[in-house]
Formats: sequence, C-alpha cells, structure tokens
Amino acid sequence: MVPSSLLLKRGIMELCHDNQISGHVGITKTHDIVAHTFLWSGLRAGVEDYVRHCDACQRHKVSTRMYAGKLQPLSIPGRTWESVSMDLIVELLNTADGHDLVLVFVDRLSKMVHLVPTIESW
Repeated sequence: MVPSSLLLKRGIMELCHDNQISGHVGITKTHDIVAHTFLWSGLRAGVEDYVRHCDACQRHKVSTRMYAGKLQPLSIPGRTWESVSMDLIVELLNTADGHDLVLVFVDRLSKMVHLVPTIESW
C-alpha cells in the first residue's frame, strides 16, 4: 500500500507511463502496470487523470475519425439559374409586414442573389 503522498503517486505513474519501455500506453495498460506492483485507494481514477492530462499523449493521439474521402467539386453550370443554392436566415426581428426570416437564392454561376422575406409559420 502506497502512502497518501500525491507527489509519490505521481512519480510512480510517471515511471510506469512515461518510461521509454512502456511508451505512453493508454489508461488500461498503464493501470495494469501500476497495479501489478502498487496499490492505493483511487488508483484507477488517478491513472485516468494522469493519462488524460499527459502532454505527449495529447499531442500524438491518433485520430479515430473515419477518412472523409476525396472531395468532389460541383460541376460548373452551363447557364445562369441552372443551378441554385438556397439558404434561410432565421430568428430575425419582425418587420412592419410581419416577416421574420429571409429565404436566400443564389445563382451558382453569376452569384446573383434573390432575397425573399417570409414568415416562419410553426
């Protein structure tokens, strides 16, 4: 059983986690290495906190996101208003006519914009 010294516990975790042989392994493996020889109350929580705040681990963490894939550009339209993008601008203050949002149409070729004031009817 390790005495209740935060400095001593941190030193043990540092030896077991930051050592070149162990190589900054994750929470579970670091816990197993420490628990093989040492024991104290709150061991698991202390190891989790230490590994999550390890600067080297945070800088060299491998991304778990899926590869986004190759970006596919949109084809260039042949004439104006052949391809249109739309968007809504919502949560605006009411106008005198009672409109509270704007519907935006943009021609992708000429970048011409049409703005249509409208009402959110829920």
